[in-house]
Amino acid sequence: MAKMRRAMTFSEFWGELLLVRFHGKGEEFRRFNEQRAQWVWHLLPASAETSPRILDLGCGSGILDICLAQRGAQVTAVDRIGPVLDIARRQAEAAGITDQIDFRHENLEELTLPSAAFDLVLMLGLVGLMSPAADAALIAHSRRWLDSGGRLLVDCPREPEAPTNQWTRDIDEGVLDFRSEYNPVSRLQHLTPTFHRPGEAIIELFDPYDATRPGAADTTGVLRYLYPPAQLSQMLSDSGFQVQAGEHLSPADHYLLMGDVIA
Repeated sequence: MAKMRRAMTFSEFWGELLLVRFHGKGEEFRRFNEQRAQWVWHLLPASAETSPRILDLGCGSGILDICLAQRGAQVTAVDRIGPVLDIARRQAEAAGITDQIDFRHENLEELTLPSAAFDLVLMLGLVGLMSPAADAALIAHSRRWLDSGGRLLVDCPREPEAPTNQWTRDIDEGVLDFRSEYNPVSRLQHLTPTFHRPGEAIIELFDPYDATRPGAADTTGVLRYLYPPAQLSQMLSDSGFQVQAGEHLSPADHYLLMGDVIA
């Protein structure tokens, strides 16, 4: 019998179905985020105090932010997927660090924060999911939100060697099947996740951010623009950052740029 195919919105798919299911589950996932926290900690600017003020834009599961808070950081973590942030808040409460983390459910394109309020801003796994104009605006806002001597960390996937890739991951009650198709001319990567469980296959409807992109209204999954390093570096420079390349935790398939605020 053929499986029933059902579609979910972006928030339902990633919030209710997937991220909620492996948020905090599995020692491997926890260890990976502890490694990410250690990596971020080593990239803190010299001006950061013993209790650095960190802003995480597009924080996802929030586990990285919990790990950073446990190291002594004061963290503001922002994402648009509410169900995951609810779980993150409960985990922060269980860890006794609610006074160190502010999880905020907001649209990044409408986010307002005070100037010079942070030592470090994270844009990890974020750029390319919005339009280039929205990415540029968020980078410019980050420059204002950073204090003198602060730093912005931005990463981006490298161009894949093969135009089409597919992989699977076992999670609760089923299997996540992930297909990636890359167009080297447009530099758009089309990511199509499908969750298979007994009796049905659940697909994700296109990301609302994609509605402004040509030809995106009739597709499923997520479109992501893969910036050439020079283009992303110029965007940081245009916002007043002094830019340098950094060492990524996964250098084979991602690159990292660091934008410093020079006093």
